[in-house]
Amino acid sequence: MNHSHIVRTAVVFGLLAVLAAAVRVEAQNLSGNLSSVDAPNLNTTICTPIVVGEFNNRIHVRCSVPVSGIVYFAVATSDANRAARHLALWSTALVTGRDLRIYYDPANTSGVSIGCGASDCRLADWSELL
Repeated sequence: MNHSHIVRTAVVFGLLAVLAAAVRVEAQNLSGNLSSVDAPNLNTTICTPIVVGEFNNRIHVRCSVPVSGIVYFAVATSDANRAARHLALWSTALVTGRDLRIYYDPANTSGVSIGCGASDCRLADWSELL
C-alpha cells in the first residue's frame, strides 16, 4: 500500500467520523421533537439501510426488510436543509451499520410526484439513528 493511498483512506475515515459525530449531536438536539400528539397518523419502522440514493428531486433509503411491501423511504430535495439532514443521517447509518427508526404515513402516496413509487415507497416524516 503506498503512502498516498494510506493518506486518502485516513482522510475518508476522518471525514466519516466527523459526519457521524455531527449527526449524533443533531439527533440528540432534535430528539423528542416528534411526539404522538404531533403525528397521530404516523407509523414507525426499524430500517437497516442497504442503499442510500440521491436524485435531483429526492433522496431515498432502501431498507433490508420491507414493511407491508414498502422498501424505500424518501424525502424531497425541495427543502434543502431537511434533505441534507436525512442524507447525512441515512448515510451515517449505512456506513456505520446502525439501524434507523423511520416515521411515515402508510396511506400517503404523494411521493409519486418526486419519483417515489406508490407500491414500494413512502415519504419519511422523521428519521433517527438507533
